[in-house]
Amino acid sequence: TSGITRKVEWKGKTVAVKKYKGAMTSDGSPLQERNINVVVSSIKSDSLVKVYGQLTDGSLVMEYLEGYKAFGNPPSMDSCSRDVYDEDDDLSVNQAKLMVTNLLGVLKELHDRGITHGDFYG
Repeated sequence: TSGITRKVEWKGKTVAVKKYKGAMTSDGSPLQERNINVVVSSIKSDSLVKVYGQLTDGSLVMEYLEGYKAFGNPPSMDSCSRDVYDEDDDLSVNQAKLMVTNLLGVLKELHDRGITHGDFYG
């Protein structure tokens, strides 16, 4: 992971604050990731976490997702080339179609802004 994300009270609301671990992470440069996140925050989509800004230490302030569960599991050295999901996680056909449609809409918005993403997953 490129950093540690914590639940924090900020300006009267609950947010997620991501503090980056170092000058270079598995995702690349934290500065580049922050800059891309600020650009991406201009995309209006319920499928993206809202970015509110960054702190003076470079931490990213984002929307806190209450009650959400990550669909995919974090990568390990054994699984870094593929996504891994819990066996008991099931999606209906309609849920899968909605997820893919929303992800494709976000990818189009990213590509329209000249941004590609190397690890875009569910």
